[in-house]
Amino acid sequence: MAKIKLTIKNGDTKETQQFEIDRVTTLQMIKLKNEIGAVMKELKANGELTNVLEGLFSGDMMPTDISTKDAQAQALEQLKDQRFVNGMAGAFDKLIETVPDRAFNILSIVSGIDKETLEKTYFDEIFDVYDAVMEENDIMKIVDRVKQSFFQTKNQWGETLQKMFANKK
Repeated sequence: MAKIKLTIKNGDTKETQQFEIDRVTTLQMIKLKNEIGAVMKELKANGELTNVLEGLFSGDMMPTDISTKDAQAQALEQLKDQRFVNGMAGAFDKLIETVPDRAFNILSIVSGIDKETLEKTYFDEIFDVYDAVMEENDIMKIVDRVKQSFFQTKNQWGETLQKMFANKK
């Protein structure tokens, strides 16, 4: 668990509070998914950000500057993962710039710190919260785990449907 100190400013008074940032829970992930869905609806007019986010969550973030014939599958997957991480970082930057209120909601969800507290914190300390969330949550491990589970599910459904249709003939 990462521990961070934030200075909360209420009018003329300042107080320092310590917070513990833990791994993201299932409920936080559900709330995060809902918030990202709301962001996507709001940002349909912003094609650049929409493309980045849709590419990130659809798995289409394949590298475009290399030949697939020349690279091994593992190298391609590493480049795809790197592009995913870079895209997420870029998307978060764009998100802060475009819809700061939603960015605070997202940071509040994944950190467990209420939005009002984050809004009263000095701006540079917000990045301490973000860094602590990233430190506690191995994003690549989560992404790999999600991909593994969905790939297995897709394969099992595919096999089941093939058998089902083969038996009907």
